[in-house]
Amino acid sequence: MRRDAASCRVDRTDEAGAIRPTVQERTGFDPTLPFNSVEDTAAYAGVSRALGYQLSRSGEWPSVRMGRRLMVVTARWLEKYRLV
Repeated sequence: MRRDAASCRVDRTDEAGAIRPTVQERTGFDPTLPFNSVEDTAAYAGVSRALGYQLSRSGEWPSVRMGRRLMVVTARWLEKYRLV
């Protein structure tokens, strides 16, 4: 197993020795997606990851839980901060 810290990607080697990706690369905040991660939204907003989670938990940022992940509802977030 090899980890490339720059792209947050974990690769595994298969039986033939070829490297295959197992974790998708982080692409950053995308205003066209219905949901964005708290980490990507915080980076886009210029605040820390911890503050992003705090704002999501307090209800300041519209968010939903998807399994174990907390995701920001992009359209409502953009409307709330008048970025649309």
